[in-house]
Amino acid sequence: MDEREYQASYELEDEYWWLRGQREIVLDLLRGYPLPESPRVLDAGCGTGRTLQTLLSDVGKKSVGFDYSSYALPYLRRRGLVGHICQASVNGIPLPMGAFDVVLCLGVLDMEEVDELRAWEELWRVLRPGGLLVILVPAHRWLLSAHDQPIHTIRRYKRDEVRRLIERRPVRLLRLTHLYPSMLLPIAALRLARRWMYRGGKMVAESDLRPLPSSVNKVLYEIVSLERKVLHKVDFPFGSSILAIAQKI
Repeated sequence: MDEREYQASYELEDEYWWLRGQREIVLDLLRGYPLPESPRVLDAGCGTGRTLQTLLSDVGKKSVGFDYSSYALPYLRRRGLVGHICQASVNGIPLPMGAFDVVLCLGVLDMEEVDELRAWEELWRVLRPGGLLVILVPAHRWLLSAHDQPIHTIRRYKRDEVRRLIERRPVRLLRLTHLYPSMLLPIAALRLARRWMYRGGKMVAESDLRPLPSSVNKVLYEIVSLERKVLHKVDFPFGSSILAIAQKI
């Protein structure tokens, strides 16, 4: 990501509806599976560290993370994560084979710095047999826009593409669902409107990660919280992101 996006993430991820909602959805679903008493968890591509902080306090004190960018490191230090983080790439994870009970890779495989197939091999390698892998990627190639450029997203996925990627190695696919179904239409309308406004001209490359009025942020968070409850019972057939949970065989 661009340097500005790391700063925005650090400043907003505690309460911003999408970042907070994503964190709570992933950890809520993860708690639904049997884990060791003190699981070894890897946050591969941990950004500015808010998810890793939650893992350490709520899931397992053996949790660690890494991010490829030097822009992330000052924010990780501010969160007190020294000793739990390093600078590394998902293309070549400098950690032992089978070292982790859970591996999270949230919003990483879509980035231009990532060799998608090589990264998947590395994620699978560092997970122990029987361990859980949680992957989150953006959905729908037609949603690629100027929003994606500062966060270095060059891929958006279909469910079948995620399935084919994961099943390159022996796994049991436990969940494959879209997320944020309520947000798909508004997000699509916003992206398409911007394309229309800037037709024939150069669109400003900036992400949608900006502060919102507290009332708007609260409403959006409540919508995502409701979807989180529904996810305990069903997989969503559409939405703006795709979540996969797989168990290594």
